[in-house]
Amino acid sequence: MSKLEAAFADEPALVSYVAAGDPDAESTKEYVRALVRGGADVVTYPSSA
Repeated sequence: MSKLEAAFADEPALVSYVAAGDPDAESTKEYVRALVRGGADVVTYPSSA
């Protein structure tokens, strides 16, 4: 089972979205770390692809 499958296996997962690079790459890294510390199971960013 992948980490993503495991996040949804037993209960609802907290999925968080960030705008990558806004306002800059270093801030995005800190935002993601904070979301994980806060309990996010999945962190993703919108993609235009």
